[in-house]
Amino acid sequence: SKATVSVLNCFRAVPAPTPSFTMKFGQRLRAQNEEVFGGTEAEDQSLDYKQLKKAISALKSRIDAGEMTQAHVDASVRAWLDAFEREVMKFDKYFNEAARVCEEEVLEFEDLMDAHESVEKGVLKEAYLKLQELKFFVELNREGTRKILKKMNKNVPFYDTTEWYELRARGLSSFQSDPLQETIGRLTAVYAAVHLGHNLKLAEMQLDYFVQSNSDVFSYMLENGENRDSLALEQLI
Repeated sequence: SKATVSVLNCFRAVPAPTPSFTMKFGQRLRAQNEEVFGGTEAEDQSLDYKQLKKAISALKSRIDAGEMTQAHVDASVRAWLDAFEREVMKFDKYFNEAARVCEEEVLEFEDLMDAHESVEKGVLKEAYLKLQELKFFVELNREGTRKILKKMNKNVPFYDTTEWYELRARGLSSFQSDPLQETIGRLTAVYAAVHLGHNLKLAEMQLDYFVQSNSDVFSYMLENGENRDSLALEQLI
């Protein structure tokens, strides 16, 4: 369908220089988001960290200036939390839709494999790239969520927003531990079965090398703290 095509085409690789390690988090998040997802629907569905941060700064300034009664502070904090919740639900909903489309695509590949029909390497590699970029989309927004809650607690210390994780995050798909692991593993297994005699290790290396060559997501994941095995080019041939 038209909607499905829109989601499937929402991720694209845009080779660009890695942002400086000295960037503030908000600048780095915006730069990475623009460079990987710039001009796509995914960019619009990301957490608006900048606006949430501006709202915190404005609230803190008014509190420090003694311009607000406790009732006004309470109302402003509730309004901020409502805005924060809308931002989180926005990227979680987008993730769910994109993940569903990717899952359906992998299921089609598995059906073709079971029917002993060929699936081109390039098609599987592009599907793998979409999944890795979707994984990065989730990690980037989850990090933004954690950072903005920490900033809220620091600047308005008499409100503890950390309980949001206990009350809400555990029920959201995008906050589950490695939510795309199974789908990525199944796609890798199809690639290995169809093209490499079920050699899963070599399949993973070839697919990872394709992503590394066509997108910045792995370098950004490393920058954000994720460890990946180094890829040896001679092992990919």
